[in-house]
Amino acid sequence: LIEQLRVTVVDFLDAHPGISRFNFEQRIGASEERILQWERAHAPEKLPDDLKAFVRLTDGLDLRWDLWHHGSHNALGQMHVNSLAELKPLPESVIRVPEPSMTDGLQESVAVLPAELTARELRAYDLDSSCSCGRVALFLGRTQPQVGHTQYSHIA
Repeated sequence: LIEQLRVTVVDFLDAHPGISRFNFEQRIGASEERILQWERAHAPEKLPDDLKAFVRLTDGLDLRWDLWHHGSHNALGQMHVNSLAELKPLPESVIRVPEPSMTDGLQESVAVLPAELTARELRAYDLDSSCSCGRVALFLGRTQPQVGHTQYSHIA
């Protein structure tokens, strides 16, 4: 299935002029024991079923491609999902609106909690640590799992 995904994405990108140098990092899937270890270490949080299915196939994903422009390769795109070992908690500041002095008026870039939840009831985990403009976070807790993005300047 992962090979099919790779081939489909690479074929799609390859059909576009100027797209070049694909790098797909092949990873082995995580064992059921490894998934359970992660859940025990981060209890009471449980990984969503779709993420468990994904990491069973490949423990993380990294696919990058370049644009050939004016005689040189330039990084253009990336699909990345952290491995279970990289799926670590992010600081509470990612999921609560900090004091105005901490954000210099950029509070909208911090994931805001629903009114009925507190930071203790929702945890953010680093789903994509390679993102250069912030973090892609997996939010787990007393609500449906969610994915969100926060600006890099707000992460300690």
